[in-house]
Amino acid sequence: MSTLESKLFLDIGLHNNPLEYIKHVISSGEVSTEYLSKLRFENGSSLLEHAIGSNEFFVAEYLLDLGVEVNVVTKDNCNEFHFLSDFILKPGGIQIGWKLLDRDVDLSLADRKYRNTAMFEIFLRTAPWVKKRKDCYEFLIACFEKKKGIYEKNKNALNCISIMHKFGFEEEFAFLLK
Repeated sequence: MSTLESKLFLDIGLHNNPLEYIKHVISSGEVSTEYLSKLRFENGSSLLEHAIGSNEFFVAEYLLDLGVEVNVVTKDNCNEFHFLSDFILKPGGIQIGWKLLDRDVDLSLADRKYRNTAMFEIFLRTAPWVKKRKDCYEFLIACFEKKKGIYEKNKNALNCISIMHKFGFEEEFAFLLK
């Protein structure tokens, strides 16, 4: 990691308002959007994944609007949807999910540890809420329409279909069972 990268990561992490700091370094010409796209943390994650995984959705949205690279795969074989899964139900989480879906982030990518696809991670976190939150249901339908990451089984022989049966959502997602 170069001195500039180290300083940038440290400054972003220590800054009270990371979004304003990122806007400043871009507008000042200190770094470019392409440079921000290529920055990687030690685990291979991007600045976008770091923002998502830190529940900094304002930063993530800004980076996505700038057009930073997506489908970055970490050393653990995770992408942006894996990072989003823990925070998808937080304010702004579904909106970031829509932006990632629009950018064709890979729902079929399976992590190295459990072989959970990105779709499985998202479904696992949102399935209990589909009857209570229309935004969760609509987002899941859009994800399922991509037809990626639904049927692949993880190390525990689970997939989206088995989770669907566990929560009793056969009716809501009947189109997948045909």
